[in-house]
Amino acid sequence: DSKSIPKYPSPNGADLSVSAAFNLHSGGRQRSYESEQGLKKEIAGINVQDQSGNISLQVTAQYLNMVSLINQKRFIEEQIVRAETRLKNINTLYKNEKVTRSDVLRAELNLSAAKLNLERVENDIRISNQKLDVLIDVPDTTRIIPTDSANIVRPALETLLPLIRSSATDAYSIRRADQNVKLQNERIKSLRTNYAPSLFLYSAYLMSYPNTV
Repeated sequence: DSKSIPKYPSPNGADLSVSAAFNLHSGGRQRSYESEQGLKKEIAGINVQDQSGNISLQVTAQYLNMVSLINQKRFIEEQIVRAETRLKNINTLYKNEKVTRSDVLRAELNLSAAKLNLERVENDIRISNQKLDVLIDVPDTTRIIPTDSANIVRPALETLLPLIRSSATDAYSIRRADQNVKLQNERIKSLRTNYAPSLFLYSAYLMSYPNTV
């Protein structure tokens, strides 16, 4: 009685197959994903602009703080000159027995207080200088000397009015919130595409040796 059994592959057998798939339609999932990534890129750009603006504002505030401290230093130096002159005069009067010892001590105390204020302001200037060095990314040993701001060209008022009017819509927080709303809408669309039908094109090729059936 004849019968057939499956022929097992020999040790010299080999198979080679190639398959490919092409997405024809996936319910708009790919388009929604591209829009979502584009919105994320725009939000990242807004964050960069916001951070850059904050750094610029900190640099300006720190520079103006240095200008204020230097002006205070000049005022205190003038106070020291007047206090030294006053102490010299009081010492002369004390030698002539025109004033008491308490007047001399009071003048010395005023001079010491002025010198202490000068030391405090100089320390504040050094600290402010180092903070400004960090903000503008220069070595900590760099010394920044503010120039006279009287000759700085000030912007005209009419050039600032458009910025004030556009601040209600062009603020970084408002732009970021607007893009986040659009991003959430795209995510909702992406979730809805999971219920849409998808269409794929598949192809495959198989080569077997020895060629058995």
